[in-house]
Amino acid sequence: IPLKRHRSGCGGAPPPPTLARHITDKVGTCCWRAPETWGFADMSRMSKQDFKSLDVFALGLIWAQLLAGERAIKHSDKCDPPEFLLLEILKKVDQPEDGDLEHLGFTEEMSVFIRCVLSGDMDAIRKKWESWVSDNERKALREEILEAEISNIGEWINERRACFGNEPCRDLDALKLIAQATRFSYRQRP
Repeated sequence: IPLKRHRSGCGGAPPPPTLARHITDKVGTCCWRAPETWGFADMSRMSKQDFKSLDVFALGLIWAQLLAGERAIKHSDKCDPPEFLLLEILKKVDQPEDGDLEHLGFTEEMSVFIRCVLSGDMDAIRKKWESWVSDNERKALREEILEAEISNIGEWINERRACFGNEPCRDLDALKLIAQATRFSYRQRP
C-alpha cells in the first residue's frame, strides 16, 4: 500500500540519518605508530586508503627492525613526551616535503615542532621538555636522538647493522620498499 502524503508535505519514510565518521587518533603500538596519529594531524582529512597506510607504515618499521636487529622507534607513551615519537621519525625514518604539513593536516603546534627539528633548533625542544619528568636513561635517550643527524630509514638500518657487526644490507629493493612504506606523508605510502 503506497504511503499518502499529508497536506503538510509529510509522509513516506523519513530520510536516512546523516552518518558521521568517528575516528580515534590514539591507535597503534607506539614503536610502530605513524606520524599522523596521536593527535598530531587532523585525521578527519584521511580517506579510507589513507587509513590503510597506517598499517603500511607499521609494517615498514617491522621490516626495518628485522633487518637492523632493533626497533627504530624507542618512544614510550608512559615515559616520553608525545613529540618524542615525531622526533625519532624525523631523525631516523623520513621527513616531510615542503607543503606536506599543511596538506596532511598537521596541527600548528606540531608543524612548529617539526620545523624546529628540521632546522636543527634542538634548544627550543630541550626547553619545551625541561619539565618532563623521567628517569636518567630516558633523558639520555632523548638527548641522543636530539643530537643525532637527520637520516633516512635505509641509512639507519645499515648504521645499526654495523653496530652489531653485520654487513650492510645490499638488497636495494628491500631498502627501497621499506623507505616507501615508511614515508612521512601517508599519501605517498603504497
